[in-house]
Amino acid sequence: MENYAEIAGLLFRHLQGRLTPEESAQVEAWVAESEQNRQFFDDINNPQALMEEVRALEEVPEIDLEAAWNRIKEQAWEKPAMVPLKPVTKIKRWPAIAAVMIALLIIIIPFYFLWFVHPNTTANLRGDATPGSNKAYLTLNDGQQIMLDSISNGALAQQGGMQIDKNGRQVSYVADEHTSKAEGLYNKVTVPNGGDVVALELADGTKVWLNAGSTIAYPVSFDKGERKVAITGEAYFEVAGSAEDKGMPFIISKGEMLLTVWGTPQLNVNTYNNEAGMKVTLLQGSAKLQFKQSEKIIQPGGQAICSHAGIHATSNVDLEQVVAWKKGVFQFSNTNIQPIMRQLERWYDLAPTRYENETDKKWNFNGQISRYNKASDVLKLLEKTGIVKFVVKDRQITVKKK
Repeated sequence: MENYAEIAGLLFRHLQGRLTPEESAQVEAWVAESEQNRQFFDDINNPQALMEEVRALEEVPEIDLEAAWNRIKEQAWEKPAMVPLKPVTKIKRWPAIAAVMIALLIIIIPFYFLWFVHPNTTANLRGDATPGSNKAYLTLNDGQQIMLDSISNGALAQQGGMQIDKNGRQVSYVADEHTSKAEGLYNKVTVPNGGDVVALELADGTKVWLNAGSTIAYPVSFDKGERKVAITGEAYFEVAGSAEDKGMPFIISKGEMLLTVWGTPQLNVNTYNNEAGMKVTLLQGSAKLQFKQSEKIIQPGGQAICSHAGIHATSNVDLEQVVAWKKGVFQFSNTNIQPIMRQLERWYDLAPTRYENETDKKWNFNGQISRYNKASDVLKLLEKTGIVKFVVKDRQITVKKK
């Protein structure tokens, strides 16, 4: 639908409860044209979201709202009455502010159609990024790659004596008694930036969760008295124990870091290259960390950080914040803005963050929000501190002092 003035009028009449069945069908068709249209439609039916949009426009001085409406009226469309005749369900619970909502829409709708949708718009004035997608892939021993987001649930492949199954975002290895063992075969699961968390169940029953921007390489089956995997990025482990594996340690490596665990520990390992050291956080069990010439035993509830200075261990760890990503939330507890922005870059697949000034790198924040919100929702949470604001353009966030 290319007549933007017409659809703007239909949206107003929708909120006033004045649409005919034919007009309702027109609105439904427009909403179905794109995710962008659907999100905007949801926002204008949500008073709180509407208020946030108006506040956001206050930060965009380039917009001349009066000129916007003049351009609308040039296309032979007039503003609707200020008081709705029949508010829709989502607004009727606030009848006292329904007229105010309509007034706010007079600001929002021309902006949307003239600057965000229209092909002559200035790009990305309302730039945003959506949550992690389903992209991830499995690499088999022969180099073949299987894109997990394009494959139905069920059997994915056969690797020696193991069948690889997929169930949603989980990949599992199940022994096949009718084939030979998969000795010497290695597989790899990769979750690129912008990908949602993938769960993996290894041949010994160990469960692994991979964060965005992460990879794990592992044997299809464990033999020769050793269970060893290699990771990049971030992974959470629930190591399995069985009669067969009794006394067999589980080893996790990344470069010069070697982590050995016994029993059935639960731990988080963060090895992103752009973070300040590799962090191993032990929730339960026992672990030995080796890095270059250093070695440390990590106690339950403790964390060890590998850096150029060796290994630094601490017991003062916010475990909920460490594993928040696995639970689907961003959680900040006096967290510096730089690691926060790196989390956003990986999860939303954004370019490296720009900082307008060096002092903008020193802010710390508190808060919690679902990782399945748009990036703008996370940024709005941080902006509530009143000390910082963000601009998103071409998939890059710029940090500025408020």
